[in-house]
Amino acid sequence: HAGEKADALLNQMMSLGIMPTTAVFNSALYAWSQGYVYHPNAPSRVMDILQQMEILSREGYRNVAPTEETYHNVVRALAKSRIAGTDEQAETCLYKLEDGMQAIKEEEGRQKRGGRNARTGGVTMGTMYNLVI
Repeated sequence: HAGEKADALLNQMMSLGIMPTTAVFNSALYAWSQGYVYHPNAPSRVMDILQQMEILSREGYRNVAPTEETYHNVVRALAKSRIAGTDEQAETCLYKLEDGMQAIKEEEGRQKRGGRNARTGGVTMGTMYNLVI
């Protein structure tokens, strides 16, 4: 399964002291969410990867902060699952995404007032829900 191969790569990188970036973590999440044959470990693995990214980000590793793509891949993997409780996990991810997008918009407003230009994807919960259905 592609997700297992992606996990092996993540583990190898970290064992060599190489910190994966958001793009690498997102690639692993994508692999878990796109398997042609659904893997029963996908929900727990995507949640573990997301948690790992959130912890590293809180510890100051900016290059591993979850993005819209991160949450999109997690929600997609959870939506494919038939395991009880994954719908609640998906909803929690959508709320985290919405909160994160609000924080980005607020930061953009502060930056624009300060003369800098920034941009955001402006994804809402409804948009994310439609993407995974």
